[in-house]
Amino acid sequence: MKSFFKENGVLIAGILLPLLLTVVFFVSTQLNKVRVDPPKYRLIYASQYYPSSHNHPFVFTVEDNRVHFKYFPHDDEHNHHYHKNPPKLHIYDPVDDDTTEIALPDASNEEDEITQIPEALEDVEVTSATKSPDGFVFERDYRSSGNLMTEMFGGSYRSRNRYVLSKDGAKFEVPAAQTYGSEFIGWIVDEGEQ
Repeated sequence: MKSFFKENGVLIAGILLPLLLTVVFFVSTQLNKVRVDPPKYRLIYASQYYPSSHNHPFVFTVEDNRVHFKYFPHDDEHNHHYHKNPPKLHIYDPVDDDTTEIALPDASNEEDEITQIPEALEDVEVTSATKSPDGFVFERDYRSSGNLMTEMFGGSYRSRNRYVLSKDGAKFEVPAAQTYGSEFIGWIVDEGEQ
């Protein structure tokens, strides 16, 4: 048995080293989650939302600690909106791991400008600070499944693009957030009578 290990030491090391590295990385990511208390504050985010596009007539703002939905009709026949479908607004509750869609004001009449607080959020106080009061940030997390073996010998890569609430290396997935077109709006800090 000793001669087998002596003769095949390089082969055994080549098999065990990637496995050991995988275990070390897995344990370190799980330790980050254990060290950090899970998020508590509810997140408001939009999907199918492209605020940086000059052809996007829909805007969410936080003014006086309230979320406002705005629609701006085009001002002449040469300014056409390419994103005519309104965005969607969501509340993610990390405690229950649940996402709820919020109904938006009707923007089907393209001639009328709208500035309105969505009905479900009228008594909800929001902060637009990037960090939640308990220190989490809503951000995109990109992961690739490439490893040492695929780097050395080639092979397929799988990538995973997702949104997470992150803090001090711990990441908690926001499962319903779309990979593209999801944007942070604010954190719910207080709710009035519902």
